[in-house]
Amino acid sequence: ERHAEQLASVSQLRADQVAAWLQERQRQADFARSSVYMGGLWQQWRRTGDEAVHQQLMARLSGLRDNLGGRTVFLLDRQGRVVSAEHPEQAQVDDHLQPVLQQALTSGRVERTAPRVLADSAPRRMLDLVAPLVHAGAPVPVVAVFRIDADRTLFPLLDGWPVPSPSARTLLAERRGDQLVGLRGEPAHALSDPQLHLSRVLAGPQRVGQVFEARSFTGEPVLAVVRPVPGADWHLVAHVDLQQLRADT
Repeated sequence: ERHAEQLASVSQLRADQVAAWLQERQRQADFARSSVYMGGLWQQWRRTGDEAVHQQLMARLSGLRDNLGGRTVFLLDRQGRVVSAEHPEQAQVDDHLQPVLQQALTSGRVERTAPRVLADSAPRRMLDLVAPLVHAGAPVPVVAVFRIDADRTLFPLLDGWPVPSPSARTLLAERRGDQLVGLRGEPAHALSDPQLHLSRVLAGPQRVGQVFEARSFTGEPVLAVVRPVPGADWHLVAHVDLQQLRADT
């Protein structure tokens, strides 16, 4: 009972912390999206070719990137081509970013990728916030991409446990089609897997916030709890190995 209560409380705390992390970065990226000033600088630079205007725009975006705790920021056109970059060597456009770019252009909202390893970032995982710019209430044909090092800023929120425990941990995962994928490199599982903790909530008999026995992404028997992350399509899983619990008792 003590371990179940601990899992329930830690999972709620971590889910709230991740939600707050996302909300703050979404707010900063949304400022760029809705800034008439930034959209106006873009239009002026493209119309006149004035390099001073270009540098002013990138300086403003770099300041927001600092507020986000980001790694770099760059601008893409509608075809996904880099038109300006704070650090050109870090402005990689991969298969995860391309569909999110189109989603942002269609929705007119800030959209994001899942954390993933890029060729220039290995082994660290990067998360992109994609903000379509506007001017005079109308979209302009460019988006700002704020690239964030999730291993430095997001995943440390999941580390640590209230009491010493060799096996207790929290992780983030999401559904991709009929697959469940851990965002920190955990092996993918089928949604229909009857043993996986997350499957047992999303496609099985267990309820959100309920503590139950299942298998982890790596196959160990665990006591687990699953909670959605507010404002995201992610789920947070907290678990502790059953072998450890039995040894403790």
